[in-house]
Amino acid sequence: MSHNISHTNPVEPSVQTTHHSRAKLALALFTSPKAAYEEIFSRTLLGTGLLFVGATGVLFCIRACLAASVLGPLHYFAVGRYNPIAWFGLFLLYAWATQKLLKWVGTEIEFDRLVTIMGWAQISLAIVAVASIIGLTPSLSGNSAKTASQFIDSVSAVLQIAYVVLIGIGINMATRAPTARGIMTYVVVSFAGTIAFGITYGNSRLKLFADALPGIAGMAQQVAASDGTPWLAAAVFGLYLGLRDLGRALGWTNNASLRTAISAALVGALGFGVYLLLFLQNDFYGRLINAQRDYELGKAAHAVKELKSLLPASKYASAGLILDIADIYYISKKPALARKYYRRFEALVNQARLTKDEERKQLARPLSGIGAAYDQEGKYEPAIKMFDRATKLWPEFRDPWVRLAVTYNRLGKYTKALEYAEHATKKLKSEAPALYVAMVQAYACLNNRSAAEKAYKELRRLDDQLADRIGKTMNEWRTATAKLTPKDLKFPLEKEVVPRPERASRRTPKESQR
Repeated sequence: MSHNISHTNPVEPSVQTTHHSRAKLALALFTSPKAAYEEIFSRTLLGTGLLFVGATGVLFCIRACLAASVLGPLHYFAVGRYNPIAWFGLFLLYAWATQKLLKWVGTEIEFDRLVTIMGWAQISLAIVAVASIIGLTPSLSGNSAKTASQFIDSVSAVLQIAYVVLIGIGINMATRAPTARGIMTYVVVSFAGTIAFGITYGNSRLKLFADALPGIAGMAQQVAASDGTPWLAAAVFGLYLGLRDLGRALGWTNNASLRTAISAALVGALGFGVYLLLFLQNDFYGRLINAQRDYELGKAAHAVKELKSLLPASKYASAGLILDIADIYYISKKPALARKYYRRFEALVNQARLTKDEERKQLARPLSGIGAAYDQEGKYEPAIKMFDRATKLWPEFRDPWVRLAVTYNRLGKYTKALEYAEHATKKLKSEAPALYVAMVQAYACLNNRSAAEKAYKELRRLDDQLADRIGKTMNEWRTATAKLTPKDLKFPLEKEVVPRPERASRRTPKESQR
């Protein structure tokens, strides 16, 4: 493509009597973007634009490292995407793809000019990085300013939109194509990159954890979010394609363009190799898979050991892993250890800065777990107290209502057991098999054969093997809850822990306080 084609570069810059400083031009991009781009084009400030790209990559790398210092070592792997080499390579890849897509829709633009436009627009993203670093400062000192953080998030969102708009305006100035075309072209390229390198890759890794314990699945999501492998690999191609085409657009010889592109790609490939080696050495995916496999094979001690080794890796994921450890101890009939880890999770919730509503919901889960551990030890009164607290904190949470029905059966208080069982079935639409075991026993002990048979029929529909285990006669049903194993009572008791909104029954304030 010729470097000097008037039909693709219709802007004829006026004679500049004054050259503004680069700082003023950067400010003018936000106040008078068309005038700013006109001067940038006339002075051929490509090099400055590339410096902005590199500086933005450095700032985002600093931001990623600061965030990891707060969140845990796992999150340092986000540097795979947020480092100057990957940032520059992805920038060139997006520019290369944007040029090709613009040409496909009928708008031609020289690659060096498009790179200049996108490079200067990165000032907006540099400000986002600086704002994010400022927002992380309170977290580093152990403080948290929620209002300031929300303000910074809002400003950052606006500036990210401004980045795309500035690209659209620059393309309009360079080609006279509609600004919307430039914006939409870049948006399509950006979305395609996010889908390919982020969503598609992440989902392919997370498929292995579709049926994993909640904490393991949660940590797998954190690993996938930090995994920069596909982004860094894409950056290597971006360095080659972008520098090759940029050299040609600047009039370099073909050999010089290729040598520069290949050299840069080799540097990127070296960085990718080092990153991949470190990522594989830590093997977060493999360790999580091993923990889940050991859990499924009944090797509780091995699963717990692996999960404990993963606790320091991520502040975000550690709470979920702590619940998994507590649940595994419960299933392994180690109620004291289970209670210890439920209490540990409870402490984390109390330390977190959550809304009142969210805090209540988060606390209901460990309280129900503590109650289950007491129930397992035969300490029924403390268990009931824990379950009652959980129902008051989160009335829609089905788990403690079901466990109350089971525990009251163990105490021989069958009318009370049915009271909670009926609330769980009628108000919360629960279909937990353990709930119907409790109902079968309560009705049998109250000599209500028809109701017991009806409950047994529902139990058989939900879990045929459990129905066989509790027996088929009234005498066998009178000891039904004693035949429940820890696995029958493991968390969650059913897939949906609360009723669906459209199925939730209305409750009076009095009922909500039960």
